Amino acid sequence: MEVDTCLLALSGDQAYSGKPAEYTVVDEFVRAVKSRITACRSGLTLHAVAIPGNHDCDFSLNQQVRDVVLKSLDVDQLTDNSIVGACTSVQQGFFDWVKTLDPSDPHPFKDPLIHVRDIALGTESIRFVLVNSAWCSTLKEQQGSLKYPPNRLAQVRDLDGQPAVVVGLVHHPFNWLQADNARNVRESLESIADLILTGHEHVSDTYRRTGPRGEQNDYVEGGVLQDDQGEDSSLNLIVIDTAAQTQQAIQYRLIDGTYRQLSDQAVTRAFERNKRRLRGEFVLAESFERGVLDDVGVNFTHPRVETLRLRDVFVYPDARRLRRRPGEEPGQLVLSRDLLSFVMGNKRSLLLGEEQAGKTALARTLYRELRHNGVIPVLIGGAQLSKGS
Repeated sequence: MEVDTCLLALSGDQAYSGKPAEYTVVDEFVRAVKSRITACRSGLTLHAVAIPGNHDCDFSLNQQVRDVVLKSLDVDQLTDNSIVGACTSVQQGFFDWVKTLDPSDPHPFKDPLIHVRDIALGTESIRFVLVNSAWCSTLKEQQGSLKYPPNRLAQVRDLDGQPAVVVGLVHHPFNWLQADNARNVRESLESIADLILTGHEHVSDTYRRTGPRGEQNDYVEGGVLQDDQGEDSSLNLIVIDTAAQTQQAIQYRLIDGTYRQLSDQAVTRAFERNKRRLRGEFVLAESFERGVLDDVGVNFTHPRVETLRLRDVFVYPDARRLRRRPGEEPGQLVLSRDLLSFVMGNKRSLLLGEEQAGKTALARTLYRELRHNGVIPVLIGGAQLSKGS
């Protein structure tokens, strides 16, 4: 395969403690890597992108304001940029360095939480969605403690252009985010990306996550380039042929001073663009999602959640079929776990229930799930219909 463009993706933790002097070493190393890559083939185009990790945070700085902000942080209410500024102040060393990483990207991370980079590949382009998951990292952060505002990712859907490949680059795997936040962030990133690269955990892996209607995302988890003892070093090479629609993910490990491919033969498989991304033109308005689909209907409170949403408390009910098909027993149950697939598998379904049985909550939940699975539903309240309709 002839490779004409190489993209160097750094998935965070370039430094050890985010200090400016450390980035002098980082810069020298990255420049040497770029020089060796471009020397491999005449005419090869090289671009580089990077995101900050928790080790790119300088926690030796005065953080009293940041600590206060983090204790009461609500990622759904980031209307004041001063909150983001206070939290990302510990990453200033990274932001100063990344401005010099690639001359063709003069304004990286104008928004400290996210940067979108479109890179031309002949007549096509590749889009990198660079996510700063370490913006609220702490010195001894716990798994499941981080937060990230999903609306920053939702804004990417509205960008112009039809890139051939969209790559999401995020330092922390989703299990490092708070549980109620992790699902929203994962769904948002998966809806806009074909390939998602992560770091942080120092264990390399590749896998494909496939949804119920064939939508899919490929994940590549990065290993450690240099561990504390300097003994372990690995990297991933991802080769995508947009013309042949094929891809390879190859892991290399440093053995006896040379990076060696871990498997004798790289597995080539089809590169399929994410179906969710391709049908993502219809985006729910935030006011509709929060004010209607997430509305519980009553003022519940919870000691650990500031605002309860319908998805936090809703449980699908069992349903009983009033009309049977040939061969079915009368009154056959549709169990709660099968109700969504039952609705999706039938052209017409009429769901009946007593007053206050939860029909509205079920309709809102079905709306969200159907949209998640690529359908564009229409939600109409009965009061909006007249006899003439």
